[in-house]
Amino acid sequence: MKQDLAQSLHRPDPPMPDTDPGRAPPDHDDDVPPGVPEPYRDPEGDPPEHPPPEREPPDEPPAREPPVYVPPAGTARPEVPR
Repeated sequence: MKQDLAQSLHRPDPPMPDTDPGRAPPDHDDDVPPGVPEPYRDPEGDPPEHPPPEREPPDEPPAREPPVYVPPAGTARPEVPR
């Protein structure tokens, strides 16, 4: 008897994982080796209580300097009277 082609190409379902309902899941994934620094363990972002220095708000607001006017490319420069 000839086997059905669609059935022969079907991947079997993976086995169900052993889960113990009384055990709490780990607080972090174990896909990184032990001793790896924390940023590698939590790459989504920094914890809110410890922002890196470059993300902390500055002590004083930045100085506002006047904007620099740059004419668009291809426009004629205005004549400066002498």
